[in-house]
Amino acid sequence: MTENEKNGWKIGAGAVIGVLLTLIFQYIAGSSPAREAPRIQQAAADYVSHIKPGEYSKAYSQLSQKTQESYTKDQFLTDHEDALWNSRESQIEEVLIDAQDPKKASVKVSGPIPFYNQQPLYLNLVKENKEWKIALEPSLVVKKAPPPVRAPVVAAPTEAPTPPEAEGEEAAPSPGQPEAKPSELCGNGQLDEGEECDPKLPTSCSLGVCKPDCSGCDFSSCGNGVCEADKNENVNNCPTDCHSVCGNGVVEPGEECDGTACNPGQCTSDCTCDSSTCGNGNCEAEFNENCTNCPFDCGECQ
Repeated sequence: MTENEKNGWKIGAGAVIGVLLTLIFQYIAGSSPAREAPRIQQAAADYVSHIKPGEYSKAYSQLSQKTQESYTKDQFLTDHEDALWNSRESQIEEVLIDAQDPKKASVKVSGPIPFYNQQPLYLNLVKENKEWKIALEPSLVVKKAPPPVRAPVVAAPTEAPTPPEAEGEEAAPSPGQPEAKPSELCGNGQLDEGEECDPKLPTSCSLGVCKPDCSGCDFSSCGNGVCEADKNENVNNCPTDCHSVCGNGVVEPGEECDGTACNPGQCTSDCTCDSSTCGNGNCEAEFNENCTNCPFDCGECQ
């Protein structure tokens, strides 16, 4: 091979290496945390924006493939419908990208969210085919209680009527015949056949009060601006009327603490956790710092 041919090969190889390095640099830059964070935040915001007005089918389409395999659309719609959402108090606050796996991230969503039993809510996301999808754990969703199972009504026999009982004795019901109609049983403090609730059974309505005829729960008072405990209204099922109260010693939706311990840090006057002491070089037990939640100050756990 001549000297010119050797030089030609060297130039060609150098050009190929340069192109490869450029492509690698573009790939790394295109998937850097700084570039991915806005996309992750937008994906979470889109999901929340569909949940707020009740567009649950659109929200379901944003779930990851793995989530949809374990969480059917029918169950997703059932779990989310009828829940009340105070959209004005919910917002995307923070984006956290997994340092070990850049295709995983989580987004902090503040505000009362009645669908999920985590306050504040951290939505997990995964990257699928260059798009960020919501990786929702079905166990995170508050499941609705199934309707009570009632025994079927057995038709009364069509045989000849039972002869009258002796004077002074109560007539016994015929075999298989209901002792009383639902209207007669309404108000006895039990959930009987044909009843959706009972006025004397407060737990039969998770929100509102039972109608006088036991035909269902009346929750029309939710939305009148008054939090009425006697109508089973609370910050979880009626956030439009009931609001979290910082300082009552109960961690409610929208609060990270309420006179309770933070992990790590201390509870502030607005019921948020201040963990700024972690990183000052002092392992402070009074701020609940330990080797697990603050290894920078307390050292690695042995």
